[in-house]
Amino acid sequence: MSTPATVRHHVLTNLDHYLTELEEQLTAKGGKVVYLRSVEEVADSIELLAREKGWPLPADLRQQMERLEPGVAEYLLGGPREAGGSLLLAAGELRIASAAYLIAEAGAVCLIGPPADGAGPRMQIVVAGIDRVLPRMRDVAVFLPLLAGEGSVQFLTGPRRAGEWDGPEELYVYLVDGGRIPLLADPAKRDVLRCVRCGACLSSPPDGSPVVCPVGIDLENIPGLLRRELPPETSGWKYRLWGFVMRRPRLYEFAGRMLRSFWREEWGVPEPPAKSFRQTWREEGRK
Repeated sequence: MSTPATVRHHVLTNLDHYLTELEEQLTAKGGKVVYLRSVEEVADSIELLAREKGWPLPADLRQQMERLEPGVAEYLLGGPREAGGSLLLAAGELRIASAAYLIAEAGAVCLIGPPADGAGPRMQIVVAGIDRVLPRMRDVAVFLPLLAGEGSVQFLTGPRRAGEWDGPEELYVYLVDGGRIPLLADPAKRDVLRCVRCGACLSSPPDGSPVVCPVGIDLENIPGLLRRELPPETSGWKYRLWGFVMRRPRLYEFAGRMLRSFWREEWGVPEPPAKSFRQTWREEGRK
């Protein structure tokens, strides 16, 4: 029986095959597949298509694209984690959606979210990382329970055909690298691409036992590997000073008092509470 872990391992090992199969199936049904390197290129392409159609676009389109498909680097640094989402633009003429999964054998796109009103938009653009592909339709049933959130499950298998009353007139599937290819080439870090953003790693069991990742990511060792490869500035004087203060409780408490006394909004950091945790603990302990 296929499990999420075995399917993700198989896909990453044979990603070139399944991307080729997906493109062939989608193209045969009238869809268009475009490979792009980043969300910036996604926004550039959308702006070009909209300009050709004479459709207006919002000024924050690029920020919206980062929300729909943040890319690996932004994700590892704590960026958006939504697995789905969509934008309806140009008075309903254009819908841009983030794919939950792409199914290679069927040339299908799996979307999660509210269904399109009426017959749907004239143009549907689906944005997805190249790692979102699954081999077969039956694999979808294995992965859908892992995705948090609400919404109906929809499948697109191409643009609207003659005699059909719903579906987009044009379908574009944007497959985004977003930093995935370098990870794919690194055996030590490749398993990061197994992630389906289910959120299981965001909460720890009450008994302190290790978190079990449903797709088999080594959650104990991979974070340490990534931390060791942080940019050189993380070993600079600021971090050495921070480490020096953190190892000295009284100095740490004094630094906290100074921060609360001289904090300014223009620093761009949250305002500290009126009392530190240590001070509150001591006061509560006297009662």
